[in-house]
Amino acid sequence: MQWLLDTNAWITLLKLGNAELVSQLAKRHDGDVLLCSIVKAEL
Repeated sequence: MQWLLDTNAWITLLKLGNAELVSQLAKRHDGDVLLCSIVKAEL
């Protein structure tokens, strides 16, 4: 299953290192967590 995170999720991850979000992402395989070009531009 792929995860496409929104801008708010990425900001939370990058700035706060939200433990729950980091734990969930660590369980995923490479390529399962996606970053779309719009979110990349917003970041």
